Amino acid sequence: MNRDGNRALRTLMQEVYIGEAEARAVLIKIDYPVGSIPKFGTADTFWPPVLSILDAKVESGTIKLLKATAEDY
Repeated sequence: MNRDGNRALRTLMQEVYIGEAEARAVLIKIDYPVGSIPKFGTADTFWPPVLSILDAKVESGTIKLLKATAEDY
């Protein structure tokens, strides 16, 4: 994904999943390893590191996250 796409995805996740419970739930839904989910401070600090390694942790993770988000909303 290009820089603009990364920024757009990060912004979307920060705006849609602003709370810890919702953020953790969507990651668990896409089979993100529970033990790899970082501590949640704010959505602004949580999502950038998660998204930077998402595809390494979950096969087709970005696509799965976008689909899960579409299903939720």
